Amino acid sequence: MKQKLTLTVERSAVQAARRTARRQGTSISAIFEKTFTESEPRAGFAADWLEQRRAEGVRPVVPIPDDLRYEHLRKKYLKPVR
Repeated sequence: MKQKLTLTVERSAVQAARRTARRQGTSISAIFEKTFTESEPRAGFAADWLEQRRAEGVRPVVPIPDDLRYEHLRKKYLKPVR
């Protein structure tokens, strides 16, 4: 089953893709499909941010100091792990 995807691309990129498609004897949609299927899925912003912080030597999770407000909220909203 094929699904449709609508992209907004700059005019210059479309013109360059058309020229490349003519040279290769293929369609412009085939070029875009090939571009998107060959790329590996990237991690999201949060994973990139954490990886950068680990590289800098910063711990990703900062322990919360003893705070009665936090303890009250934790008991109220968090369920114990079973």
